[in-house]
Amino acid sequence: MNKLVFEDSKDVVTPKFLQDHGILSWGNFNTPPEPYEGCDASEFWRHVFSYGFGDYTEFRQVTIDDKSHQVHLVIYHDTIFMIDTFSEQSKISASFYRVGCKHHYKSENIGKCLHRLICEHCGYSQIIDSSD
Repeated sequence: MNKLVFEDSKDVVTPKFLQDHGILSWGNFNTPPEPYEGCDASEFWRHVFSYGFGDYTEFRQVTIDDKSHQVHLVIYHDTIFMIDTFSEQSKISASFYRVGCKHHYKSENIGKCLHRLICEHCGYSQIIDSSD
């Protein structure tokens, strides 16, 4: 697997990147990207198990529901997660959000062991080589 290497977020956040991920606004240091929705922690950990800890991460202090939150954006080739970490009375907790499109793929065979996955919602596509 080739890992993408980014020097800073300007190399990541291009108009194509935003379109591919179904993102209306990337936000800034004090605002989260839009849209985002809560997700189960297991969705995030499945990505970590499959792909490692993301191609790029970014820290922000954002306002959600009129409260300041410390979040990490973890960017994968197909999904972006926003992880909100917080502590109360020495107990550390985290909330997980998916940023942008929740891809629903259809698959087409484009060659021997090659499959193109295309999101039915936003059109994002990737090619998977299923050979050994």
